[in-house]
Parts: sequence; C-alpha cells; structure tokens
Amino acid sequence: MSTKTLRALVADPNVSIPDIGLALSRQLETWSDREALALLDSLSVGTPLADRLATIAPEMLTAVLRSGAGLPASPHSAAIAAWIAANPARWSKVLSPDAREWSRLVVSLGGAQSDIAFASARQDRETSQRLYDATMANAGATLAIGTWMEHRTVYSTDNYLSVLVPGTRRDHHLGYDLFAPALTPLYMPMPGTVVQAGIIDERLDYGGFLVTRHEIAPSVAFFALWGHLSHDSARRWSPGDNVPEDAELARMGDFEENGWWLPHLHLQLSTLEFSDFRKMPGVGEAACRPLWTEIFPNPWHLVLGD
Repeated sequence: MSTKTLRALVADPNVSIPDIGLALSRQLETWSDREALALLDSLSVGTPLADRLATIAPEMLTAVLRSGAGLPASPHSAAIAAWIAANPARWSKVLSPDAREWSRLVVSLGGAQSDIAFASARQDRETSQRLYDATMANAGATLAIGTWMEHRTVYSTDNYLSVLVPGTRRDHHLGYDLFAPALTPLYMPMPGTVVQAGIIDERLDYGGFLVTRHEIAPSVAFFALWGHLSHDSARRWSPGDNVPEDAELARMGDFEENGWWLPHLHLQLSTLEFSDFRKMPGVGEAACRPLWTEIFPNPWHLVLGD
C-alpha cells in the first residue's frame, strides 16, 4: 500500500480505525507500535480523524490498531484467557455466601427486563427499584446478573456514538453486573494490588470505583475494574495497597453514590493496563467483538464456573 493510499484513507471522515491498522501494517516494513502511532499522528493532522483519535485512551488506540493489523491486541491475552478457563469459579468468593449459593436470575437488560434499565438510566429510583424488586420476587431470586456483551438499547444518547466505526453505536456491555442490595459487601477473591481508586461523582457514571491488579505468572497480570461502589469503599484504598484474599474490598453503592444506578457491581476484566482506567470503555461496538473478547474477557466462568 502506498503512502498516498494510506493518506487518503486517513483523510476519509468515515474511516474505520481498525482498517487504519491494516493499512499501517502494509505501510511499515516491520510493525512497531511507536512508529505506527507516530505515522498516524502525522498523517491525521488537520483531518476529522484527529479529533476522534484525541478521545481514545492511548492504550486502547494501540490495541485497536494492532488488532486491525492482525496482531495480538494485548501481549498476554492468550495466557490470561487460558488461566481463566483453567480456574472455574475462582472468583466465586467475591460474595458471601459464595456466589454459586445465591438464588440467581439472569436479567435481560436489553430485552425482557429492559424497563428496569431504562428507568435506572432516567435516574428514576422509585420505578427502577420497584420493577427490580417485583422481578426478583417473582423469580424467588436474591442475586441478579447482567451479562457480558449483552446488547442494551439503553445506551441511546450521542455519548455512545462510535468513534472507532462511524455509523455504529457503543451498545454492547463489556462488563459483568451483579445486582444486590446497596452496601452488600464484596470480597477480594484472590490476592491483588490496588492500582487506582476514585470517585466519579456524576450521574450515570461509576460513582465509587477501584481497579485491582492480579498476577497469574511472573510479569503476567490482568486487571479488574469494580464500579458503582460506595464512596467509603473508594476512599479506603490507595494505589499500591496490597489486598489479601478474602478481605472485604468494597461495598455496593446506593443510588446517591454509585452514579444513580440501581445498586449493583460492574465488574470488568482487562488484559490491558490503562494509565487512567476511567478512560477504559464499559460498552463497545458489536463490530469490534473479537477485539473486546481479547481485551475484556467474560467474567462469568471466573465467578460462577458454569
């Protein structure tokens, strides 16, 4: 591919960023993350693409370009996926009693129970809680689960328009939700280190959140974002704190502290380390599912083992 062809692609206002990764791989004799990013940066100056690129975390941009080039998006994603597969229910002790012992209901927040999600997104505490309570009572359940990669129409505002693939939306859930009463304790399911702790005190954001690092082999680790926590949970820890297995890590936040959502934990695993995990996407495009699968593994097997 010639430089002119690559330049024309970058100048296209509707270009898909993963496609640029493929074009860059053909332009460069040998792939280098640094050289690919530098070339893209120089070519995008003055184009609509420059504004799009500025909204993407640098770690995510690198991963997207590598994936488009046919390279592993994350250096340890295969090893982490294998470890998760080999450790069913290793994280079941995130709740007490064990998550497998709760009476569970998978809620379809993009389908049958979408009214709950829409009421919560409208910040209608009374309606979302009433609908949720009725759903749980009818099912005789105590723990509700919102699934990974579920398509949710609740993500309907312009904030969820894709910058990676124009003309699409970010409407597939990249985390794993556990719904339980506010202040339900959450326990460290394996030893880990806090890498980020904070409070995003804005409606429809994370509220209190923590990010922990979990090493599974020398220099191989994955990260977990714990979102929608109580503010005290986030204030309790600092980056660098080591948290032993079985220690109480956090508590689910109530509406006023969790971003004004129905009380739940948003648990999202990442094979990438972000310099600021607040920039890690919590929902993504269906067109990028292979990439999301590599970067943000499904926690279901790790938590419940089935």
